[in-house]
Amino acid sequence: MVEQDLRKLRKKQIIIQNITYVFGIALIGIVLIFIKSLKAFSFMAGAICLISFIIGMITRKRGELIEIIVPSMRPLFDYERDKLGIEIGKSKRDNCLFRRYCRL
Repeated sequence: MVEQDLRKLRKKQIIIQNITYVFGIALIGIVLIFIKSLKAFSFMAGAICLISFIIGMITRKRGELIEIIVPSMRPLFDYERDKLGIEIGKSKRDNCLFRRYCRL
């Protein structure tokens, strides 16, 4: 892959991830503002856990979530898989929140 194309895709990746993070935090913040009871808070916490589990299952089977949402990013992730090989799977497993803090 050409260095210039790689930089362009990296910039696009950073922009998409930052927009996604800001949108997610804003959405959770807005919902938290309107929560009036413990029951509603518990329901929202459960919904967030369920959504996170479903996204985890989708990305485990198909690859990066960004790759699924924005197919034009596929060359970047293919390049990373070719460059890192088996190490990319290990790093993704180690970055799992549950495994990072709860070594079983």
